[in-house]
Amino acid sequence: MSKLPCSYDAENKIWKGIPQNNPFKPETSLGRIIFKNMRNWPKNVCQTGEIIVHNGFSWNGYFADPEATKEMQDEEGWFHTGDMGYFDEDDYLYMTDRKKEVLKWKGLQMWPAEVEAVIDELPEVKRVCVIGVYDETQGDVPGALVVREDNANLTAQQVIDHVAKRLPDIQKQLRAGVQFADEIPQNHNGKAVRRYARDLFVALSKKN
Repeated sequence: MSKLPCSYDAENKIWKGIPQNNPFKPETSLGRIIFKNMRNWPKNVCQTGEIIVHNGFSWNGYFADPEATKEMQDEEGWFHTGDMGYFDEDDYLYMTDRKKEVLKWKGLQMWPAEVEAVIDELPEVKRVCVIGVYDETQGDVPGALVVREDNANLTAQQVIDHVAKRLPDIQKQLRAGVQFADEIPQNHNGKAVRRYARDLFVALSKKN
């Protein structure tokens, strides 16, 4: 999870992001978060939404693909990044996950990265990947694939209890359980590949 210092422009109802590599440079990028309910804007801090940005320049879009262009950039020129994030009370923008990674349990949304960050707090955890196991009635049932540190005695119940304590929201509970693995499937950039992690999780669940 990364964060960016921002300030709120009440007149234009937008957040201004200050590049971290040069905090004294005049603001060169603008950003805002879209919420389904804007009535409490901008008081709804710590609520997750899609990050969209506008840098003052126009973009011609994807070559010969107007539909894809429309999905990425709206009529006002705001670019939809596909990244999810939220503002905290100190006006920091936290980028948490990709929009397409969202899990839906009984119609309630949750982002795996938020739960992963909490599980990472446990010193016995080396790596973690939160996935959704599909169920016809519940939707995506959250579970965690965990790689323990060497000689760690961490149990699945300890992970489940830690998440329940730190994240009381019902859709964020690890109802599919926790499975331990020697490694988590990843791409050449070292990023976990959730679909393969889910397959491994399901296979381990059947074995155990």
